[in-house]
Amino acid sequence: MTPRFFRFLAAAAASAFMLVFLLWPTVLAPSRMATVIMGLFSIPGLLALPGLFRGKTYTHAWGTLAATCYIAYCAMEAYVNLDSRLPALICMVLGAVWFVASNLFVRGQRVQNLSQ
Repeated sequence: MTPRFFRFLAAAAASAFMLVFLLWPTVLAPSRMATVIMGLFSIPGLLALPGLFRGKTYTHAWGTLAATCYIAYCAMEAYVNLDSRLPALICMVLGAVWFVASNLFVRGQRVQNLSQ
């Protein structure tokens, strides 16, 4: 598979993740305080989306760090809060796809740059 495939997979997974992450406190498991907190938590992920779609290697690289933090948060919420377990598990899976696809894109870009 080419780095281009992983670029689009990472961008799609990050977009779906951010959609579910923002719908989680408002529609899927309503909570007044969580809406504000998760709105603030979503800022780094939303800022990364244009760079992910453009295929910026640097954005994919630091996006993996953001994905790791999001996965940890979702794992904690899935364990602690029974009401939001399903959205948290969905976000964990999408975050893992985002993480793996971004890593594979960065590796593929590195290999392409070395072979040129």
